[in-house]
Amino acid sequence: MKVITIPHPLLRANAEPVSPTDITRPAMQEFVHELIITMKDNRGIGIAAPQVGKSIRLIIVDTADGPQAFFNPRIIWQSITTSVDEEGCLSVPNTYGLVKRSRSIIINYHDINGQRQRLKARGLFARVLCHETDHLNGVLFTDRMTKEVYHAL
Repeated sequence: MKVITIPHPLLRANAEPVSPTDITRPAMQEFVHELIITMKDNRGIGIAAPQVGKSIRLIIVDTADGPQAFFNPRIIWQSITTSVDEEGCLSVPNTYGLVKRSRSIIINYHDINGQRQRLKARGLFARVLCHETDHLNGVLFTDRMTKEVYHAL
């Protein structure tokens, strides 16, 4: 699949929720597989469905156990302790900047089997979950950037 880039309007839209029954349908399972391949082919550590032109609430994050799908993720708690680190984005090519995010989060989501889950994440894992969840709400990392680090050629 092709990754869309700014200024594509879908990157600024709110994505639609996915019903648990739709999650388990073969077409959605295949889409998850293709999204994982797209993330890996572009050397990403996370990707959101809107980044390939599909306005649904689905993100993929490369975890210690391999790529994982998070449907309808909702951050329900964020630590007041934050960290600033460099971020980039497949949909904002060649731009990198410093972004302040919570060090720990708790999210509710549906897994690949349509089951409700809750997860606590820390560090880079939490950062990637926040970055990708932002995509589902039409927010780009550049909106949160405190300082542009560099613009690659």
